[in-house]
Amino acid sequence: DEHLFVCQECGGHSLLPLDNTDLEDVNCFFCETVVDEHLVLMEEFISLTDQEESGKSSELENNKIATGRKVCLQPGDQKELKRLMPSFSYDKVPSDHIRLEYDDIRLMITPAEPLHISRGDGNLREFKKKVSLQVAARGNNSEPYCIHLGNQQDTHVFWQFRW
Repeated sequence: DEHLFVCQECGGHSLLPLDNTDLEDVNCFFCETVVDEHLVLMEEFISLTDQEESGKSSELENNKIATGRKVCLQPGDQKELKRLMPSFSYDKVPSDHIRLEYDDIRLMITPAEPLHISRGDGNLREFKKKVSLQVAARGNNSEPYCIHLGNQQDTHVFWQFRW
C-alpha cells in the first residue's frame, strides 16, 4: 500500500494519515515511536496553467492543487508512481510512470519516458535516464524536488518530495 510504513523500533506496519504533510508529527500506531527519519513522502499535485488558475480561487498556492495522493518510501523500498486517473484531459500519455528504488546510499529515480525535474528556482531540467540522489546529500537544501509529468505549458501532474 502506498501509505504503509514499517516502524524501525517495533517492526509494526502503520498507515500514514492522509491529512499529514509533516512527518515529524507521525508516530507508529503500536509503540508511538516517531516515524523513521529516512522515510520520504512523495505527494501528487496538479499544476494549473495561468489561464485555468485565473478562474479558480485566489487561495491556490503557486497554481497547484493537491490531489491527496501520497506515497511513503523507506530504505529498501521499490515502488512505481503511476497516474491513477488516465481520463484527465491533460493525460496525453497515460502510461507515464516513474520507478523509485531507495537503498542505504541513494534514491534512484527512473522515468519510463523523458520527464522534467525542478528544485527551488523552478528551472526545469529534462531527464531521460536514471537520476541518483545520494543519501549523504539529503537535508542540505530545504527546497522540495518536483518531478513533472506531461507538457509543462499545459495543466499537468507533478510529484513533490523533500530530499
